[in-house]
Amino acid sequence: MSSRVVEPDEVRAILTELVRRLSALGREGSVHVIGGAAIALINPERVATEDVDGYVRLADATDVLLELAREHDLTHDWFNWKAQGLQPPVAGPEMWREVFRDGSVVLVAASTEALLAMKLNAARAKDMNDIIWLLDVLGIADFDEAERIFEHFYPGDGLKPVAQERLKFAIEQVRDSSSDTGGLRRSRALREIDAYYGGQPAPASDVIEGMYGDDLS
Repeated sequence: MSSRVVEPDEVRAILTELVRRLSALGREGSVHVIGGAAIALINPERVATEDVDGYVRLADATDVLLELAREHDLTHDWFNWKAQGLQPPVAGPEMWREVFRDGSVVLVAASTEALLAMKLNAARAKDMNDIIWLLDVLGIADFDEAERIFEHFYPGDGLKPVAQERLKFAIEQVRDSSSDTGGLRRSRALREIDAYYGGQPAPASDVIEGMYGDDLS
């Protein structure tokens, strides 16, 4: 848990620096991010997060994680390794999207679909804004379509009653929102990501465009 909240811009900066430093040390592997931090990587308007849920698949990253904690005023456990147990039972290639790569180290975030499924599985009140945003990005305004995504990642599990009610409310919000507003929000998200990577198309741009659909301009 971090000793302070971390804004989306800083989430991206810290995680990108983590990848760069691991690569510079000759490490090989991947950094996986889920939850609010994963959403912050693609939504610059998301509220700040208090931790980074994820895990690292490489020989050793503890030294670099502690180094970044000291530099950014975070506690030693700012990177929540326990989050690995939160990912869905179905976690194949469709679970992840590449965000940034340096040498033999890659940063991947849970896909938009997987994030929606995980948020619905948690069914917490504090996740409502994320659920609405994810539905909007995916262009989903239908209960059954959202439920199918959930059941893909959590086969055999039905939505909890509280999740059903929150999903119904979220879909109403998406239906009531202006499609133009949604398109502008998605466009800003992609443009900010591209600007962050030096004005060149971000490594994840093609995939993100696929997520956002035809509303990008």
